[in-house]
Amino acid sequence: MLKPIMALQGFKDYISNAGRQGKKDQVVDAFLRSGDCLFLLKQYREANTYYNRVVDFKYKGADYAMYQMGESFYRQNNYQGSVGQFDRLIRSFRKSSYR
Repeated sequence: MLKPIMALQGFKDYISNAGRQGKKDQVVDAFLRSGDCLFLLKQYREANTYYNRVVDFKYKGADYAMYQMGESFYRQNNYQGSVGQFDRLIRSFRKSSYR
């Protein structure tokens, strides 16, 4: 599990250094990939903070982030939160392949 930890640090560094100067799509991608690294490390709550940022950006990948948040809630045995997140995904992204 060393690779996700190393990758996560790289993405966090990019987010910190890019700030407002980075291209929006690259910054959003770094948040998304950070969430994925944390998800692989089973740090679901922290992963959801990164996925939430992607959703807040209202940019490409927001539907995937919502799906991953639903999965995170499920893996924490928060079934109500999981269903709520999947419902939000369905309502927000009618044409998403994650529906």
